Formats: sequence, C-alpha cells, structure tokens
Amino acid sequence: MFLKILTFVVKYGKRGKMTSGVIFANPPAKAREGQQRRGMFPLPLIALVNFLDREVKVEQVSPDLLTDYSLTNSIVSQSKADWLAMTCYQETMKSALELAKFAKSVGKKVILGGHHITLWGGEKVLKEIPEADFVIVGEGETPLKLLIEGNDFYRIPGLWWRENGNIKTNSLPLYFNNWVNQSPMIRGYSAFDYSALWKRNEKIGRTGYKRPLSVIGIRGCAYAQRTGKRCTFCAMPLSNRLRCRKPKYFWEEVMWAVKKFQIDLIWEHSDSFLGSPEWLAEITDTRPKNTPPIWCYGRADEINPETIGLISKIGIEHVYIGVEVGSDERLREINKGITLAQVLNAIRLCRKYNIRVQPSFIVGLPGETKESLDDTINFALLCKEKGADDIVFHEFILRKGLGWFEILVKEHPELNRVVLDQGKLQELMWKRFNPKLEREETLEKTKEIIREFPHFELTAWNI
Repeated sequence: MFLKILTFVVKYGKRGKMTSGVIFANPPAKAREGQQRRGMFPLPLIALVNFLDREVKVEQVSPDLLTDYSLTNSIVSQSKADWLAMTCYQETMKSALELAKFAKSVGKKVILGGHHITLWGGEKVLKEIPEADFVIVGEGETPLKLLIEGNDFYRIPGLWWRENGNIKTNSLPLYFNNWVNQSPMIRGYSAFDYSALWKRNEKIGRTGYKRPLSVIGIRGCAYAQRTGKRCTFCAMPLSNRLRCRKPKYFWEEVMWAVKKFQIDLIWEHSDSFLGSPEWLAEITDTRPKNTPPIWCYGRADEINPETIGLISKIGIEHVYIGVEVGSDERLREINKGITLAQVLNAIRLCRKYNIRVQPSFIVGLPGETKESLDDTINFALLCKEKGADDIVFHEFILRKGLGWFEILVKEHPELNRVVLDQGKLQELMWKRFNPKLEREETLEKTKEIIREFPHFELTAWNI
C-alpha cells in the first residue's frame, strides 16, 4: 500500500545538540477477540530512519517487530535514547498516548507522528496533547532529521512549537519528498530486526513464504492524479501526487535485501503498483534475473490486455484488488472509478497468466443497506466462482478528513478531538448513515458467508 504522510510532535530539546538515540514505535489498535494480528513492515519508520545521521542510535518498540509488546515499557525505561518517536493512526491514538505518558515519566522526549495528526494540524494537536511540544506537518523525513540535529526552528519546514506557552510556527513551505530519486534505503532497513515478524507471519500468514520483505515503488495515487478525484472513503489529500521511483533504485533495493536478508517474497505496498503504464514498462525492462516473486496492490481497470503481459513478466504472483462494493451504482456513489465487469475481466486475465487474485470489500460504508450488503456478498461469491483465490472484508472506519466525519462532528461536537472515542464514533456512524442495519449482526453475517473461501479475513477492530 501507499507511504503515510507523517507529522511529528517533539518535546523541547536544546538546539545544536545531536541526541544519543531515538526509539521508534507504531502502537497497535486492539484486534477483536480471536483475530490474530499479522505483522506488517513499518515502512514509514524505515523511511524516517533512513534519513537520520548514522551517529543516531535507533531502537524500536513496534508490535510488528517485538516478540512480546508487553515488554515495551521495560525497553523504554531502560533505554538510553533521548526520544521516543511514534507514528499513529486514528484508531491507535489511545495506546499511543499511554506510551507517550510513560515515556515522559522516565525522562524521554516524546515524538508523535502519523497521517492522523497531520490532518488535525499543529495548533490543534498542541492545544489538546500536553505531551507534545513540537509538531511537523507534512512528510517527515528531512524535518525530523533537522529537528533531531538541533537546527533553528524557523528553518525547519512545517514545524509548530511552543514558546513561553504560546504556539508558534514558521512560513516555510512544507517538505515534500519527490521519491523519484530515492536510493536504496539501506540505513532504514538495516536498523531493525525482522525475525519476530517473520516468525509471526509464518504462523498465521497465508503467503507460504518464510521471509517476505515490504518495499514501495510509488508514492501517491495514480487514480487521483489522473482524474482529480478520490474515493469517498479515502482521507488522503489530493495534493499527495504520484511519484514513481526510478526502476534502477527500486531493483537495487530489492537485490540488496535478497543478499542481506535472504528474502523470498517482495511485498510491494504502493497504493497501486500498476498505476503508471510507463513506469510498469520500465520496471519490466530493467528487472534483474532471479528476483523473488511479487505480491502487490492494483486496480481492476489497470489490469487489461495491454498490461497483463508486463504484469506477468515482472514476476507478480498475487494481486490484491480493491473492489469495495457489489454493484455499479454503489461504485459510482463512492467514486471508485471501476465497474464490476472490469473486476471480473481482471480476474479472468490474471488466472490466464497464473496470477492469484484477492478481491477486497468494505462492510458498512455509509449508505449500506441489507440490499447493498447482499449485493457485495453475492459479488464476492461470484469472484470466487470466476477464480479468485481468497478474499478480505474490512469494516469501514470513519476518519477525520472524510465528509461523513464532518457531518457527525457538527451533530456531536464531542467528537471534535484529536484523541477521540473510536467506539462511540463507529456507533454513531452506523446509526446516522446505516440506520437499517445493526453493526454486530452485519459483521457476524459477513463472517459466516466468507467462510466459503479457502482463505478469508474480516478486519474489524475491537472498538
């Protein structure tokens, strides 16, 4: 999938002084009972670390990388690092704040980050979170490096801070990583131990591979850049333009990782690895010999007779396709920009070239009814009949940045918080926008139906 925009909130430190180290974390959201959490490579943290001076010691308390997340407080308290840096999402803010409070109690400089905080903005975050002393709005690699190195606050793009109790910022344009010329992130990848993640995924994952590694070739959304639109359930800004990394650097990173970690699968996390036909052709032409197979994300309209040959030649073995809903009418409502016919055609082409397909659907999108849910389930079963290998259903999570959120905030001002009650938000969202359905009954019905697939997953948070 795409790399999240990062915002950083930092407790005050002396300018001009290199810190002894940074502990990185991406606190977890709580999974539902019985739902096992697969590990994910912390790509945002890897990118941030890659920009840091090699003198800065890096540690981690990521649930994806630790054998036991309950060890977090012990690790933080015993570490000699100056700062704890976290990347947070709306549904992880409570656990992030718990960790922030503990870190501050043992003398760490607390750093928060993530797309969620970027959406709220520096002033709002500083007003509501006393643990935060600095905020960097926008992409965070260079701003975080400059801040840790002790540069003048007025010379750090996107920085917000407090001075004598007053909130300050500067007028510099936000930092924007062009990504095109991003060389292999050797410093970033080398900073972490992935053995716990590989062990967890081998136990509960479905890849069949022992050492997958996540990489990212493209930042931004090709569909948004091409049409000037975004899907109604997506909170990423349209300013997040498409940036395709030079194929030379992409493949150099892959081949370095093969040698360094003995990886046997490339887990490609661009929003759509197939989003640029020109880049896809370059990636195909420059592919080294004996690269591991690729699992990636793609749009149904990007898999067609003109591209399927390239997709096969790159070594793509598995494509995750976001379908979301089960009728063309609903697809138009959510600005998805595809049709059900395109989905079925993509499945047919992929099966012809022995490429596995995993359609993904969303339960509970605003406007969901019994009829629309039945349409989605029936189309999922049709995808299976036509050759889809497995399936994923996600419960829709309402987030800041979406129009439905702003409507609810006007009706329920208590939701206008950086750290909000996600459970209450979901409850109010279902009542307001899906009044004909009960949330728990809908999720249970979906779970029963998707057992028809040999591999299935229902992602829903215990919130």
